[in-house]
Amino acid sequence: MLLKIFNVFLTLVYYNTFSLVFRSLEEKCMPVSSLEKPAHTESDRLLWRFLNASQPQQIKRELEYLLEKEVQPLLRAQLWKRMRGGTGDTDRDVEDLVCDAQAAVLEKLYALHARECLPIRSLRGYVRQVAQNSWHRLLRDRYPRRAALSDRVLYLIGKGIGFARWEGAEGETLAGFEAWAREGKNALVSRPLSLLTQSPLQAWEAAAPMYGSDTRQLPEIMAALFNWLGHPIEIDLLINSLAVILHVQDAPAASLDDEQQSLFQPADSVSTEREAESRLFLQSVWREMGSLSLAERMALLLNLRDTEGRGIIALFPITGIAALTDIAALLEMPPAKLAALWEKLPLDDNSIAQMQGVTRQFVINRRKEAHRKLARKICFAE
Repeated sequence: MLLKIFNVFLTLVYYNTFSLVFRSLEEKCMPVSSLEKPAHTESDRLLWRFLNASQPQQIKRELEYLLEKEVQPLLRAQLWKRMRGGTGDTDRDVEDLVCDAQAAVLEKLYALHARECLPIRSLRGYVRQVAQNSWHRLLRDRYPRRAALSDRVLYLIGKGIGFARWEGAEGETLAGFEAWAREGKNALVSRPLSLLTQSPLQAWEAAAPMYGSDTRQLPEIMAALFNWLGHPIEIDLLINSLAVILHVQDAPAASLDDEQQSLFQPADSVSTEREAESRLFLQSVWREMGSLSLAERMALLLNLRDTEGRGIIALFPITGIAALTDIAALLEMPPAKLAALWEKLPLDDNSIAQMQGVTRQFVINRRKEAHRKLARKICFAE
């Protein structure tokens, strides 16, 4: 039975890191303006409604609607086109990074509502920037060669040899000739661009004659592509295409499921020695629980279950590692309250969210972060 604890971490430990600050929604908030200019787009109008919500339930409702209608679709679209650009990432990897990026957006939205940060120019522009930053962090962690190529491209663009990068009409980061930047030229949807993103090598065969098909100098390749396109391109799409053209490849990245299995996959056979190891593992989990935030502890413990959905928080008192009163203290709730909840455990995410006055997605993100932290601490300790 002790081995069931491994299944929880096997299925739920995630790769990426993110930080999300828990803020109470019970405080009264005055109507605020956290946009630099009036809300003219649908996304900014939805943001305006959230910023001016004053009651906890209204705040929650407006936030969930904003996330569903604007933030999540835009993050998914931005990260999908970056991560499926020849990196070998799976659909699961994309969705996990979307969730992490959304956590960063949530933190900003809470800060805007509480008037704890400077205003933003537009919601969509900010979300695009978060997606780009999330992608760049992943790039450096998992694809060092492609990250090195990205550094080279950015260096050439800033070197003053005729290239530039600037912000497009939708808040995206564009790359192209300096003359285009001075004109404020925007990206276009064109046949050359479609060919470049779908088949970079074929696109290069069309563009290469401008500088000779045998050239492999990065400045010449970039100039040839810009001339062939005839308009700017989002910088991440440019880097993805250049990686294929220049045959820049990193070792295949393990999927998140593979990483989880390598961290916490138990042996098939159960032995006395294995049971002892499992108990030590469970003790390590409990010991490290104190390093988590309250929101993370609640999201994890109140939902703790095995792969079949059965609650396993009782393993702690059964094995003598922690009594119910110890668990209640860790959750910062009266023992009587936890005892009343005990038969209902594990709770679903909506119930935990209602207890904390936060969104369901907040709870999901906190639990993911808790698993990531525990996995790292326990693995390093071993």
